[in-house]
Amino acid sequence: MSNYLIMPKNTPEHYFYKPYEGICVRRRSPQGIWQEHMSVFPGGKDEFCVYCSHDKKVHLLCTDHENKLIYAVSDGSEWKKYVISKLSSDVFVSNIHLYSVRGRLNFMYSALYNGENLLIHCILGDHAKPSTVDICETPHFFIKGNKVYYTNSKGILGFVNIADEKPSGFNPIYENAHFGTVYDIDEREKILFAREGAVFIDGKKIAHDTHLEMPILSHSGDKIYIMWRSGIFIRYVTSSDGKDFSEPMRFMSTGKTINIYTAQRGDAFFNYYGYHNAHGLVLLGNPDIFERSAEFAAKKEAELERVKSLLNQTQKEVVAAKKEIARLGKVIGTLTEHNKK
Repeated sequence: MSNYLIMPKNTPEHYFYKPYEGICVRRRSPQGIWQEHMSVFPGGKDEFCVYCSHDKKVHLLCTDHENKLIYAVSDGSEWKKYVISKLSSDVFVSNIHLYSVRGRLNFMYSALYNGENLLIHCILGDHAKPSTVDICETPHFFIKGNKVYYTNSKGILGFVNIADEKPSGFNPIYENAHFGTVYDIDEREKILFAREGAVFIDGKKIAHDTHLEMPILSHSGDKIYIMWRSGIFIRYVTSSDGKDFSEPMRFMSTGKTINIYTAQRGDAFFNYYGYHNAHGLVLLGNPDIFERSAEFAAKKEAELERVKSLLNQTQKEVVAAKKEIARLGKVIGTLTEHNKK
């Protein structure tokens, strides 16, 4: 079941699925209170993706109860919906992801068909044509930068480059590795994965759990959390440097259904374990994702202002240089005429 957290126009929004109401959204007030939700797509199913583009438009991709693949976009007012394709009734879509390549929206999803997990890619446009990239071991895949990471049907974790929009050429990394995800630690990319009941990061074993599923990494202040699902519990290890990790611990059970929440910052997506109710949202490990998002937005805005200032200064210098060249040209012309006399 999908949950997305985005911040269009610096207002936190939570998109989720609610039975009998479809895909819903709720917004958080400046006082930190989650407001009443509203349904944005009653016909949408519980597997979907939400993406906020640089122009602050919100894009949504999902399937409906007729198994149509639907794309919708909103500028903050009304939603415009488009049917991309009508899927066969025996195709089950999951793990949908929207992303941008050179300013054009692309998407990927996993399609279970005839017992195989197909990784599907498509460029959004007037003539969108989804095509198969590869056959995967499970529906799981992870997009980071210009690469999509997944475990193929032979159990090999690797990636395909998506910088040219049309993915091709599988690059193997680890054998017998599953649930691969990629994170930045100290400005270096680290690959997190599961193998034979153990959690690994960059090939180093950091914890053992025979029941582990879907390991993820999140930051809370200066602390790094690696969490995973273990039966009905969420277990975790912590680290302050990304090298040495604690012994495995377990979050106290609250009786709530724990789901994965995907938060967007810039063009990147981050996963968290957590749960929500009508008035709150709890992400395990207490990551301050909205503060981090606001900080990211502020830094990005400051950097844009700095670049604009430099451009303006450069333009002024160019104009001044042109005036000086013109003045010197006149002086040289006058001297030339004087010498002729």
